[in-house]
Amino acid sequence: MEPKDIQDITHRFGHHILDDVNSAICEEIRRRAGELALFLNEVCDSGRELSVALTKLEEAMFWANASIARETWSK
Repeated sequence: MEPKDIQDITHRFGHHILDDVNSAICEEIRRRAGELALFLNEVCDSGRELSVALTKLEEAMFWANASIARETWSK
């Protein structure tokens, strides 16, 4: 495995401050993901499958918001 360059590591693990527009986009992503999570919780049987679905939805929300924050930071 090749060592990562310092700038890449700093970018991945740094704190990314958002402007008002991008902050609002991230909040909208979080709101919509929350709505879907509530819907899935309502219509799916409890169990491993629902748990995995909710975890993956949470991951998708995280990565979508990270893409916005990281892109904003690198500009």
